[in-house]
Amino acid sequence: GHDKELKRQKEVIMAAENMKREKWKSENAKKIKEVTVRGLEPEIQRLITKHKTELRQQASSYEAKIRAADERAGRRYVTELEELKIRLNVEKEAACAKERELCRQRFESQLADEEQSMQQRTRRLFAELQEEKEKFSKEQHQLTLQHQEKEKIAQRSHDQLIRQLEVESEARLEEQSRRHQSELREQSERLMIEREAWKENFMRKQDTELAAKERVMRQEQKKERDKCVYVVM
Repeated sequence: GHDKELKRQKEVIMAAENMKREKWKSENAKKIKEVTVRGLEPEIQRLITKHKTELRQQASSYEAKIRAADERAGRRYVTELEELKIRLNVEKEAACAKERELCRQRFESQLADEEQSMQQRTRRLFAELQEEKEKFSKEQHQLTLQHQEKEKIAQRSHDQLIRQLEVESEARLEEQSRRHQSELREQSERLMIEREAWKENFMRKQDTELAAKERVMRQEQKKERDKCVYVVM
């Protein structure tokens, strides 16, 4: 705002100065042509001096106008800036209020949608939970029946196994008893044989020893008899 106004003021002043300069050139060109050759140089110097004076005056006037334009533009800029601030604040408050209202409406709408969605999810989850509970109850009942049936089968198998083990145990006991009786008979027979052999060996040993003692006794009796015969003779 301020820069545009200042630029516009400068352009107006420069346009006015250009018009004055062109007018001065037009007026003085005719005078320069009218002067004689003899008085040409002094007149030119006078015109140049006059022109410089006019230029200085125009420059001073130009600077004063620029300063005035700057001051007016500055005051207008400050005024417009304050007005702009006030307008922006008003617009900002209005926009904020409108945005707050829109946010509140969106929030309430989203909250209502979310509550409705939550209620639907809750009902669906409750229905699924009930269905899952019924399914679990049926499965539990089925598992209980299967477990009871398996227990019955296991009990029958256990009873059958016990009976089979009892039969096998009795058979093993009978077999062990028969084997034990057979081993006892074999051991008894072996002991009888060993006793008979020991008895025969013992008897042979006794007979041998007895025969040896009889030979010794006969020899001693013979020696005694021979000794008596010698004494008698």
